[in-house]
Amino acid sequence: MLAIGLGNRVYIWSEAIGVHYPPGLNTGRGTHVTSISSSSTGGHNILVIGRNSGQISLYGLYDRENVRFQSQQPSTVSCLAFKTVITRWHSERFGCMMAT
Repeated sequence: MLAIGLGNRVYIWSEAIGVHYPPGLNTGRGTHVTSISSSSTGGHNILVIGRNSGQISLYGLYDRENVRFQSQQPSTVSCLAFKTVITRWHSERFGCMMAT
């Protein structure tokens, strides 16, 4: 998989699917992508996108839902990275403790 942020859109390409544009990750004018990071730990393929507006979105590439989680930061998100240590958090979505 390859993910690229150009302007306000995120483009995802894979050999199996080709190019697609996740609708939940594209925003209107004036808000553009400033950072992208991905994690494939455990085969979950998570993409995180940061924007100049301070918005952070987590997207599961194989999930039915477009966006797993969104957060608003006070200023532009210039860098994103995944924590390499697995921790356990309570999942509101599944109602149990999940390794994250």
